[in-house]
Formats: sequence, structure tokens, C-alpha cells
Amino acid sequence: MIHAENGKQALDVLFNTQELPSIILLDVNMPEMNGYDTFAEILENPKTANIPVLFITASENASDEARGLSMGAVDYITKPFVSEIIKMRVRNHVELKTYRDELEKKIDEKVAEIIKAKEDMISTMANIIEYRSRETGEHVKRTMELTGLMIAELIRDSEYSQQLSVCEPDVMVKASALHDIGKIAIPDNILLKPGRLTDEEYETIKTHAEIGGDMVKMLLHNDTSKYAQYCYEIARHHHERYDGNGYPDKLQGQEIPLSARILAVIDVYDALASKRVYKDTMSHEKAVSIIKEGRGTQFDPAVTDALLKIQFEFPKLYGEQEGK
Repeated sequence: MIHAENGKQALDVLFNTQELPSIILLDVNMPEMNGYDTFAEILENPKTANIPVLFITASENASDEARGLSMGAVDYITKPFVSEIIKMRVRNHVELKTYRDELEKKIDEKVAEIIKAKEDMISTMANIIEYRSRETGEHVKRTMELTGLMIAELIRDSEYSQQLSVCEPDVMVKASALHDIGKIAIPDNILLKPGRLTDEEYETIKTHAEIGGDMVKMLLHNDTSKYAQYCYEIARHHHERYDGNGYPDKLQGQEIPLSARILAVIDVYDALASKRVYKDTMSHEKAVSIIKEGRGTQFDPAVTDALLKIQFEFPKLYGEQEGK
């Protein structure tokens, strides 16, 4: 049991102790800082915000009781009091807190299981699309690895460092796997065509971005997580161009979500450096040269610069499966 003579001392003890109490008994009238102000400080600190607080006071004013309870106190006891009753109330509130914590833990575990199952299902769909496109399934894996490398470099040294460091970059990497989910709706005779596409066929291929965004919305209905946000941004907007001449929405510059601007560079590099039904592999040097030419027109300049800085790491992700 921890004792404090006044509110300030109580806060100092609480904020600096390693082992937090299960419940806090707080008098309303104390020197230096009253109980309500002390409680407000307790609530503002994430370390102590969830500890149950029980007010004890000599005041029988109903408005004082209402104030304490409205702030979030679990109980309000007026003096004089019977110590045994206090002990029973404390025990009951501690048991309720323990039960609530266990329940929240189980809920968090179940939510994590559901999220993991959803992500596994979506990753499987992404791989199915690649196999349907007669890919080895490595495209999705490489896209995620390249995205991780790019984000790490952008965080290390770019104008997007602060923005990316606080936006769950690992989630963005996972979401990148879904960038081509809309291709599942493209007919085989177009998706698997070995030769050059006609203008009409190319317009059909382009619909995969809008379709992909719609599919993500359907699959992740009512999901407000960062994962759902990035999946949608990437699926719909990874073919937008920095100069506004991309598709499907002709977004320009910073209008394009950063996640999609990163994927735009990664997707084009992998398409150039990989063997596809319609083309052979291209050398790493040539692929990088094309990316560089698109700096500021097709691609975000800062993202392009990040690729140029770490390009030497890219070839090792390809190897024999691409005939190199």
C-alpha cells in the first residue's frame, strides 16, 4: 500500500513508481492540490488513466458527489465511514477492474485473430492473382520487400521522414501485396496476351485500379484501420502519375496518397525487371534509367531519389527466377 500526504506528492509517487496500485483512494480536501485536480492529472497520464479512483470526503454536497462521479470516479464515500465497508468496496472495485482487464485482453486477442485471418485471406487472394497471371508468386513477395526497403530509406533521409515514421510503415508494407487485386476481373485473353495490347484492351487493363479499390472496400467493409486505408489507397491509386496524367482519377502530386506514390515506383521497377507474358527481363541498369527519366513527371521526385540511393539492393531480390 502506498501513502501520500497530498495531491502533488501522490502524483509524484504514481508517475515514478514501477508497480502501480490496483486502486486509488483520494480525499477531496487536501493541501496544495485538491482531489479533483489530482484526479484530472491522473486521467491525463496514460500510465495511470485506467486505475480506478474512489473519492473519500467529508462533504455531503450532492453536486460534489456528481462532480467526482462525472469525472470517472468509481465510487464516492462520505465521512464518517466504517473501515470494513471501505475494504469491501475497495475489494469489489479491484475485482471489477481485474475482470474488465481480462475481458479487454480476450477481446484484443480475438480482434487480433480476426485481423490476422483477414490479412491472410487477402494475401492469399493476391497470390492467386499472380498465379493466374502466370507469375511465380514472387511478384507479391518482391513488392513487399522492395516497399519495405523504400520506406526505410524515406524515413532515414527524405522530406517524408516524419510522416512515414508515425504512420505504421509495416502495415503499409503488408498492404502493398494487394495492389493488383483488381486484375482478377480482367479477362484472360487480355491479361495473358503475349503481344502488344490494342487501345481498347489497354483501356480494359486500366480498369483494374478502380475495380481493385472497390474490391478492397467490399472485403474490408467497415474496417477503419490503417491497413484498410493503405490497401484502398494502393489498389486504386498506384497507377496515378505525379504530373496528373495517370489513372483512374488523374490525381496530381501530393493529391496522390504517399503509399500509392511509393508503390508506383516499385511496381514499375518490378514490371521492367521481371519476365512477363508480353516481355522479357530488362537489365537493372536500364530499369533504373527509365525510373530516373520519370522523376517529377510519372514519379514523386523524393520517392525516385530514395530508389536511386538504394538501387544496389534491388538485384539481389531477383536472381534465377528472372533468368539473371
